[in-house]
Amino acid sequence: MISQIPGKVLIEINKKIGFRPITKAGEKGVINLMKLVPIAGGVVGAGFDGWFVNTCGQTAKDIFKP
Repeated sequence: MISQIPGKVLIEINKKIGFRPITKAGEKGVINLMKLVPIAGGVVGAGFDGWFVNTCGQTAKDIFKP
């Protein structure tokens, strides 16, 4: 049904409902998400490193016990 609406009418509708602010808000959301990705990666990496080092330490204690 939307495909039957002429392009000029769709442009006017987008102008009336504020398509541009919605686009800008979407861009800001993507930017904020991109800022969060390194932080989340750091948390996951730190958790893995902590687990790995602890496991290695426990294994070393078991192997090199006097």
